[in-house]
Amino acid sequence: VVWLNLAIESVQNQWYKNWELCIIDDCSFQVDTIDYLKNIKHSKIKILFLESNSGISNASNNAIELATGEYIALLDNDDELTSNALYEIVKVINEQSADFIYSDENSISSDGRWINPHYKSDFNPDLLLTHNYITHLACIKKELFEQVKGFRSQYDGAQDHDLFLRISEVAQQIVHIPKILYHWRIIPSSTNSNPNAKPEAESNGLKVVEDALSRRNIEAQVSYMENMPYFFQIQRSIIGDPLVSIVLYSNEFSNDWQKQISAIKAQTIYSHYEIIECSKQTSLKEVIDTEVSGEYLVFLDVSCKIISQNWLESLLQHAQRQEVAVVGGKSYLSNQTVQQAGMRLDMKSIAKPCHQYLPEDNPGYFNRASVIQNVSIVQGECMMVKQSIYQELSGFNQDLLYLRTIDFCLRAREKGYLNVFTPFCEYYYNTKSLDKKLLNQSVKNLQQRHIEALNNGDPYYPSKIV
Repeated sequence: VVWLNLAIESVQNQWYKNWELCIIDDCSFQVDTIDYLKNIKHSKIKILFLESNSGISNASNNAIELATGEYIALLDNDDELTSNALYEIVKVINEQSADFIYSDENSISSDGRWINPHYKSDFNPDLLLTHNYITHLACIKKELFEQVKGFRSQYDGAQDHDLFLRISEVAQQIVHIPKILYHWRIIPSSTNSNPNAKPEAESNGLKVVEDALSRRNIEAQVSYMENMPYFFQIQRSIIGDPLVSIVLYSNEFSNDWQKQISAIKAQTIYSHYEIIECSKQTSLKEVIDTEVSGEYLVFLDVSCKIISQNWLESLLQHAQRQEVAVVGGKSYLSNQTVQQAGMRLDMKSIAKPCHQYLPEDNPGYFNRASVIQNVSIVQGECMMVKQSIYQELSGFNQDLLYLRTIDFCLRAREKGYLNVFTPFCEYYYNTKSLDKKLLNQSVKNLQQRHIEALNNGDPYYPSKIV
């Protein structure tokens, strides 16, 4: 009752006053809870007592049937909203016509402290398939909720993930508010405290992802990720047997060509590929225009050491998607730490590696070093792009030299394409020293070309995430 009272008070304390609170008692057996609810006398609070237990999805649907508002915000009975939560939501509804909104959140410890802040990505469709990163606070236009027919009881325990995936397929404007508006209480029965508290949640979560893929006509296998409850690995089927052209390049004079070619052949399961050498003396554009014949291009620095044997399949399963432009993998340093697990924009240095120097077996901030997700840019030393998209974007901008990959990824994003990071293409790569004069000129050129993107910050990696 104490926590329920705090949850209700957090609604009553909202700056924005045009709210109603719809509460369902799902045939509770706790007398003090029932007595507390029956004694609430508030014109904005509606309470319905069910005669039999119906489960979380059906009870939530019943609560929303009571609602008369245009938008629905979801609040668990033992959690709390910040006092500005509804104000911030209404603000983005008015300013951006948002119909699906979510915010950052944190947890409330057993002694009442705010801990574990979760700073989230802007809408990240690949991350949402992998895991329900949205959770709280979520607000949905009621019309959309009714369009997808609300919560589905066969997915109880993972009902939010199921709803958000279906809502994301019909929403016109999904907006992330980069502010903590929700406090999720850590109690023994919650999954943020004990992943095993709701054993059906993870199995239903896998079914939710399988159902989403089936609904979208995507052939793929879904599996649990080891030591990462409620995270799933999606392995998309390769369509056909496309030829992949591996463009092996070096910005330096190198003697490693034959050694690297032999290593690629020994370490690659996918068989339909060709290897094209592009030395420092050769124009990359000339090589692409005259030598390659693959439907897909892989740009691979000669000094990369491939680790995963399915590295090409891991890249190809995303590069084959119509909505995706560039796909990149995860690299490690020779001291068994992460070199990068995706890249993020930074105004000063243009790009920064995510999760750099993390121990290679550490999954990262909310496991983001270890899951498939959308990113603004990828590491250029090992990346794949469909040749038709490469040509559509007129290839690399050679004036940017060291930063050509960043520019290419940002131009792809401008065209509406997604870029993807996959941790299942793994390789070793030690950062090289660069010509400072050429690098500084490249930085200036790129800042001029992409000033808006740099000013806006990286939508996929808030600055608070390392």
